[in-house]
Amino acid sequence: MDDDGQFRVVVNDEGQYSLWPDDRDPPRGWHDEGTRGTKQDCLDRIKTVWTDLRPISLRKQMAGLR
Repeated sequence: MDDDGQFRVVVNDEGQYSLWPDDRDPPRGWHDEGTRGTKQDCLDRIKTVWTDLRPISLRKQMAGLR
């Protein structure tokens, strides 16, 4: 991945975030989160919004066990 290029933040249905080159469509199962910019801009956004690294399905399962 070229660090100097433009990137986007993508997210899947499990609430997992990733960095993706802006000039490519996200892979199947992932959709655009809305943030675009430098690699560092996107990494900063992911760090801000993805505070619980557990998949959504695990969070729901664990919440049901309490």
